[in-house]
Amino acid sequence: MNAAPEKNLVTVPTAEHKHPLRALKPAKFQTFEEWLAQWKAAKYQAEMLGLLHCLADEENYILNVPEGVSFALEIADDYDGYFDGYEDYDRQELARARKTIAQKAFQVLCLKFFKTPTRFEEKPHWWWMLSHEVLFQKVLWFLRPEQRNYWYESERLDHPQDLFQKFLEEFPQVGWEYPSLYHRYEGRWSQEDDGMQARMIAARPRFVEIILKTRRVHWLSGQELDDACIAKLTELALREKLSLPPKLDGSHEDTHRKPESLEEAALGGSVPAKMLLLHKIIGEERQRLAALYEVEEKRRALDKRAERLKKR
Repeated sequence: MNAAPEKNLVTVPTAEHKHPLRALKPAKFQTFEEWLAQWKAAKYQAEMLGLLHCLADEENYILNVPEGVSFALEIADDYDGYFDGYEDYDRQELARARKTIAQKAFQVLCLKFFKTPTRFEEKPHWWWMLSHEVLFQKVLWFLRPEQRNYWYESERLDHPQDLFQKFLEEFPQVGWEYPSLYHRYEGRWSQEDDGMQARMIAARPRFVEIILKTRRVHWLSGQELDDACIAKLTELALREKLSLPPKLDGSHEDTHRKPESLEEAALGGSVPAKMLLLHKIIGEERQRLAALYEVEEKRRALDKRAERLKKR
């Protein structure tokens, strides 16, 4: 049986021709569930990229709801990774397609969620995320130190990555200074916000990791460090192998080794170790000055008492 001839799709419009768009009724996504249904039904890479691209539409609010942001974070996870595409050509092609989709999700997040205002007095676009406990933890998950999600090369930053870099610099600082910023952005503090403040304080060790990754150590050096932050910095200082002088015990151990003390880690160039030693010096100096002020106050009080006794 002969195959039916293909229909010629190339035609010349006649006088009765109507614009093909007149028959269409394009709709916009009203809920994240509608968008997700289309995503699950998508088969082609172009479809998935198009669905992600539509999230960057200024009129689209899906990345202003926790479910949309959470899903996009999962798609963008490991956006600069390899997706196991080493074995053969087909696997490599599949890995490249997955990476392209992940990078598109990351770009959309940068443009719609991670972006920060240009004016200092404006609250961040993602400020609302801090009050959503699960989404806040999801963002910390995306920024987990063992993943490559915020490893970047500054010389090849494009616009989305530049927005992400600004987010990485601002996010831990906003979380650290949450109570004072809440007063600036929202006004009156309520007891219901105490729980969120406690959550921000509990997240400070993670903030420390992000700050160190973005090399904003000068900001961190001006903050008070609680026991949890000191423990995290100590862990980071003693965890990595450093280039250190040989031991004096005559052993031939490799000089590229883990330090045995904060002082040794600082000698090897560890930034967390230097931070902790500086913090210790500043703390001891504050105690010394406080003791001197206390002695001086007592001396003044005794002088005033002696002066009063003379006048009697």
